[in-house]
Amino acid sequence: MLGRLFFGIHWVMFLIFAGLWLMAFSGLIFLDITLAKLLSNFLEAVLFEDRIIDAMVIGLMTWIPIVFLFIDYVVHGKWTWLPWRRNKE
Repeated sequence: MLGRLFFGIHWVMFLIFAGLWLMAFSGLIFLDITLAKLLSNFLEAVLFEDRIIDAMVIGLMTWIPIVFLFIDYVVHGKWTWLPWRRNKE
C-alpha cells in the first residue's frame, strides 16, 4: 500500500517539477526574460511581499522534490530518481 502511494506521489511530483521547469526555460528562451529579472522577482516574492502562490511555485521547483526523494530514500532504502523506474510493491 505504501509503495503505491509513493508511486503516485512520485509521478505527480515529477510532472509538476518538469512542467514548471519547462515553463521557466521557455520563458527564458521565447520571452527574453533574463536571469536577473527572475532573481529579482524571486527576492521580491519571498522577502517583501506575501504571495503564497509564488512561494509554492518556488518550492515545487526547488526543495519539495528533494525532500520527497529523501523521505522516499529513508522509507525504502534506495534512491529512485525517475518514477518509471519505481516498483509499485
